[in-house]
Order: sequence, then C-alpha cells, then structure tokens
Amino acid sequence: MRSLMKSFPLLYALLWAGVFRHTATARDKSFDIDLPPKSEGRMTVAQAGAIDFYCRFHPAMTGKLDIRR
Repeated sequence: MRSLMKSFPLLYALLWAGVFRHTATARDKSFDIDLPPKSEGRMTVAQAGAIDFYCRFHPAMTGKLDIRR
C-alpha cells in the first residue's frame, strides 16, 4: 500500500487485479474492505499504529498495516 497524503489523516488505496474476491479485514474490526475481482478499495487512517488484517474468504492470507509518524 502507498500513502496518498503525507500527514494524518492518511488515505490508503488497495488495488486488486486478480480474478478472485478478497477482503482486507482488520483483526481489531477497525476496517473491512471488500475487494471483488479487478477492483479498488480505499480507507482513511487517522493515527499511527500497527493493524493486523486478513482475508475473510481466505483466512491464511494475512498482513500488517504499520503506520508511523
């Protein structure tokens, strides 16, 4: 993911070019972005911190969003 702004709040874009549906779902429930095939999802992050996320359809697909000031 790449930041589109340099100060808080930050806007992040998730791009998915594959053929299967996925989600980016925060373990702490702070976001849940649905990503149908060949789609784009966006979210705004208001503060620094690390958030673990996973795909609801494919739970083994995981990641961590690490926002630092």
